[in-house]
Amino acid sequence: MSRRTNWTGRAYVVPVILAVASLVGLISALIGDGIFNVISWLLLGGLLGVIAWALATRRT
Repeated sequence: MSRRTNWTGRAYVVPVILAVASLVGLISALIGDGIFNVISWLLLGGLLGVIAWALATRRT
């Protein structure tokens, strides 16, 4: 039973990381200038990079 629970927990790690990164990127874009803009560009651009990588390497 513990193996199934462990796998189920690991299935949600990457989506949670992507959701938190997008939330932090969007909030940092809204709250300030300077370093906040850099943070938002890096996080949101990184998310686009992850999406492009996933589409390029997906199995059909």
